[in-house]
Amino acid sequence: VEDRSTSTQENFRFSMQLLEQAGISASEPVAFSTSDFHCWRAAQYARKEGFSEVRCIPASSPPTMVVPSTLREAFAVLYYAAFQR
Repeated sequence: VEDRSTSTQENFRFSMQLLEQAGISASEPVAFSTSDFHCWRAAQYARKEGFSEVRCIPASSPPTMVVPSTLREAFAVLYYAAFQR
């Protein structure tokens, strides 16, 4: 269990360390679960942290959250594109 992260990117960074301690290479396929609207950006962070083969298992968002979550993620993707590359 990774319990130190405060962001998606940190979660992948710290998870990588835990997997390496367990003898699992970053080249091994990994799956992660997150909100359906967050899968694309989370996969980008995973690749940035060194995971080479990632798959997202999306968790469905309730209908009331589709618009706010999509808007939030759109701005987050723009931020990622501008500052995280």
